[in-house]
Amino acid sequence: MLQSEAFQSCEALPSIDLPQSLREIKSSAFMYCGSLESVVIPYGVTSIGDGAFGDCGALSYVEIPDTVTSIGSAAFALCRELTLSVPDSVTEIGGFAFNQVPQVYYSDPLGTGYDWGAYQVN
Repeated sequence: MLQSEAFQSCEALPSIDLPQSLREIKSSAFMYCGSLESVVIPYGVTSIGDGAFGDCGALSYVEIPDTVTSIGSAAFALCRELTLSVPDSVTEIGGFAFNQVPQVYYSDPLGTGYDWGAYQVN
């Protein structure tokens, strides 16, 4: 598990290699990491906590595996450079999870029709 606020406000972190043993990314783990550009979340992670990547202004690429079932509130909020594909395995999405994210691709298998704050959901 990656603890809450583990890398919060770390400005000198353009990318990170997360361990394959990781199962959970806790709240605010990477919040305010303004230089973070890309993240590949390892297969086996099941949840991304509230605000985990919130306000990472340079974040443009995140790969989410189909083991993730839960994305917390504001998890990717204010990531204005991000285009995100959300796998169908995700069945829980917190409020404003994608607030101000320009483009989110999600088939909405539960049929909620909600945009979670994203500018556009396809």
